[in-house]
Order: sequence, then C-alpha cells, then structure tokens
Amino acid sequence: GVLILAAAWWRQRHPAQGGGMDLLELSWKLALIIGLLQCVAMWPGTSRSLMTIVGGLLVGLSVRAAVEYSFLLGVLTLTAATAKKAVWKVHGLDAGYDVWFGGTKLMWETYGPLPLIVGIVAAMVAAAMAVKWLVSYLQSHGLALFGWYRIVLGVVLGGLVAAGVFNS
Repeated sequence: GVLILAAAWWRQRHPAQGGGMDLLELSWKLALIIGLLQCVAMWPGTSRSLMTIVGGLLVGLSVRAAVEYSFLLGVLTLTAATAKKAVWKVHGLDAGYDVWFGGTKLMWETYGPLPLIVGIVAAMVAAAMAVKWLVSYLQSHGLALFGWYRIVLGVVLGGLVAAGVFNS
C-alpha cells in the first residue's frame, strides 16, 4: 500500500507530458524496469498486475498503456502456465492427474462444448469491460485508493491475527 501511495504521489508530482507514452514507445530498458518492479509481487498478497501498472506509470506510460501492458502480460503468463501444464500432462509429469488444463476434460465430458464456449466468450467480454472500467477509473482517480485500501486491510487483518481471531 505504501509503495502504491508513493507511486501515486510521484506520478502527481511528475505528470507525463501528453498523458504519457503509448505502448509502442516502450523501450526494452523501460520494460526491464517494469519487470524488476514485478518482483515486488513475490511478496505475499501483492498483485503482479498492479505492480505492472505501477511500474508502467513510473516509467512514463499513460494510464491506458500501463493497464493494457499489464493485461497483455497477464494473458502471456496465463498462456505459458497453461502450456506448461499441458506439456507436463503429455509427458506424465503431472503426478497422475487425469485432467486437461486443470479440469477441462471433466467439464467437457459433463457439460459438452457449448457451455465452455459460452463461458470463454463471457470471460472475454467481462475482461474487456473490466479493463475499460479500470482504465477510466485510474485516469480520473489515480492509484491512491488502492494504496489506502491495502493499508487499511493490512491493519485490520493484522489486528485480527494479533487478537487471535485468525491464526497467522
């Protein structure tokens, strides 16, 4: 939360000219900086996509470009993870699980192809709507709300753990 607030504060003090860079203007050096900032997401509870957006804004991307970059990296990451799982299944490295891509075979056999296709299309439409809303929200409100949310949630959960309500 503190890092997000610091990024929001920095962005306010250093506004990008013309709203920031477009995705096509991103150099490999700036992409590397964003990638290094993604390492913060190894901290438990930290969002990889949010760190990508924060990193994009810090290197001068426009809000739209930072969110699009995060979305594109997410698609790439999920595709790679799915491909890895498929390769492991083909080569018998999946500890004997009889699944395609995390349960797709069972869903296919139980429900048939139509519900799966409808689900994929619905997920694509929902993702596009969510990205559009997020871009609009961030352009008008910035990142600070997300930072404060994380800080408040951390304090509340820390208090509950300290009070013995939850085991850490």
